[in-house]
Amino acid sequence: MKKIIAILCFCFSFIFIFCACKHENENEGGVLNKNIKIITTIFSQYDFVKQLTKDVDGVEVLMLSSPGGDVHCFEPSPKDMKNIKSADMFIYVGGKNDSWVEKILNSVDGKKNKTVSLFEILKDRKNLKDEHVWTSVLNCIKIVEFLGEKLCEIDENNKEKYLKNTREYVEKLKELDKEFRDVASNKKRDFVVFADKFPFTYLFEDYEIDALKAFHNCSSKSEVSSFEIAKIIEKAKANKVKFILKTEGTTDDSVAKTIAGETGAKILTLNSCHTCSKKDFENGKTFLEFYRENLKTLKEALS
Repeated sequence: MKKIIAILCFCFSFIFIFCACKHENENEGGVLNKNIKIITTIFSQYDFVKQLTKDVDGVEVLMLSSPGGDVHCFEPSPKDMKNIKSADMFIYVGGKNDSWVEKILNSVDGKKNKTVSLFEILKDRKNLKDEHVWTSVLNCIKIVEFLGEKLCEIDENNKEKYLKNTREYVEKLKELDKEFRDVASNKKRDFVVFADKFPFTYLFEDYEIDALKAFHNCSSKSEVSSFEIAKIIEKAKANKVKFILKTEGTTDDSVAKTIAGETGAKILTLNSCHTCSKKDFENGKTFLEFYRENLKTLKEALS
């Protein structure tokens, strides 16, 4: 009896060791059983990564800013700091509103974490000063291609999926760029009126669209005088402007309402994809969906 028990114990031990070794071998050279954690600061980055990692198991993508929140005033919580330090990739914009990032990068182990700055990706672009670099479709193509490469480096086991997703997404962005160019080349107006904070510098530059702006940037400290508003109203009337543009999620749209009220123009909204509403986020609305809406809005404003 003792001999039989000894044989059984030996067999069970052998099976256990064999399974453990097999499990270990299956994980060699990759991260099959380890979640990949990617931290992003804003919605556009978040959605890019979600599209690039679709159909890949074990990838967790987190967005630090809350849907619908004011990302210009964002301050990381202790939990955010912990997530950033443990992430396989941390993506941020760069520029003055991300000054908090620079303070913590020194505490992040560069060998274990891959920090990605959108400003750094686009450093070859001329006049790179406005932080809203993702509002340009052309910039987005470069950003997506760069992120696709980094994902392949982090998770070589799923390299083919990342490459496939990157190719497909870049093609969609290129088609969107073509559609914006078609709209711009067939515009009926020389300019649009933008009666809100202005995060679309690169988008308008790419397609040579002029804007009569109440504000020249997206700073919360920007103000517009009644004299400047009066000049915009006068020019809008003289050119029979039908539409006034503003940015999504504006807490104070009094300037847009004033100009619209004086000119009889309709207010339209462009979405910068800095953030999105909680409802849109929960429903999985994408950057491309927002930008196709922007395409239709610009087409209408330029008609």
